[in-house]
Amino acid sequence: MTFIYIISYLISAALAVCVILFTLSIAYKYSLFDTVEERKIHKGRIPRLGGVAIYLSSLVTVTLVWFVARVTDHIDMSLFRTHDDDVAPVLCGATILFAFGLYDDLKGLRYRTKFLAQIAAGLLLCFSGTWLNHLYGLFGMNFELPMWAGYVLTIFAILLITNAINFIDGIDGLASGLCAICLITHAIVSLCCGEYWFALISIVMLGAVSAFMSFNIFGKQEKHKKLFMGDTGSLVLGFMLGYIGIALNSSQSVIDTGITPFVLVFSPLLVPCFDVVRVVFVRLYQHRSPFLADKSHVHHMLLEIFDQNQRKTLLVMLSLSVLMIVSSFFLSLHFNINLVFNCELILWILIMMIISRQLKIKRHKK
Repeated sequence: MTFIYIISYLISAALAVCVILFTLSIAYKYSLFDTVEERKIHKGRIPRLGGVAIYLSSLVTVTLVWFVARVTDHIDMSLFRTHDDDVAPVLCGATILFAFGLYDDLKGLRYRTKFLAQIAAGLLLCFSGTWLNHLYGLFGMNFELPMWAGYVLTIFAILLITNAINFIDGIDGLASGLCAICLITHAIVSLCCGEYWFALISIVMLGAVSAFMSFNIFGKQEKHKKLFMGDTGSLVLGFMLGYIGIALNSSQSVIDTGITPFVLVFSPLLVPCFDVVRVVFVRLYQHRSPFLADKSHVHHMLLEIFDQNQRKTLLVMLSLSVLMIVSSFFLSLHFNINLVFNCELILWILIMMIISRQLKIKRHKK
């Protein structure tokens, strides 16, 4: 089994590199570049179609493994057939978001249109039979949820996660790095619990994301080797992370670990989700549209503190994500989910207070 995952990772990464190089050549040929605005960090012409490589390489790799498993005896197909009913609806949902994200990257879309696409993808996920059916005591709901409530919560979760990844994609490697941490966590959980289908998806997508990160973080703009993820990537990644998390939340093998499933699968998403909720409330309090982009995200605050040093900001943000995951896992072994959630929320508030104070000190010195 280990061999299958290693090969899948390498194939996905190699395909992503090939697609990225082709995408870069097309982008420079037809001038398909990200817009330069006051709120954005980058300067100059940089394509924003990295999500094309993430989607295509992941799709091709999973399809290839599936095909080989069917025509040879080298892979036990039963390991990957536990979620056959999910495949078509999830693929349709991801493809819808890929198409809308690609159009937005090339032409631009109103946020309402993207919002409707996300709702449609969430509904497809519900219709596949994958939906939040239990919160394990969170907010006092320690019972099996009725279908209508599960559908509503599932769509809300997809909207929250997808927009959290989309909103936090503000500096090189941030959205992809947070997604990589989440995919690694999901892969480990899935392998330990025998959920091999979700392990395969996580590892394949991790291969694609890793290849993209190498171009996004280390690629040189002057050599035409740098690109951004764009909405194409953030929408697809957000949806797939939501799908894997929701599915693992209902897995009996995950429940049997002794760690609350809701904590186990959603703690890797706390940083982007907490940040997007904070930003939306701030914008609403200021009587502005929650979808109107600005520089109120935590990474923008850290950038100002670190004199626009993206590497330091990236390191701090990824470290925060790891801190949230480790603390959530540890706390969930000893306390109920509500106490864990409150502790993580308090930790986030303290972190934001420290960052805000450092920012005030930085501005005062200028």
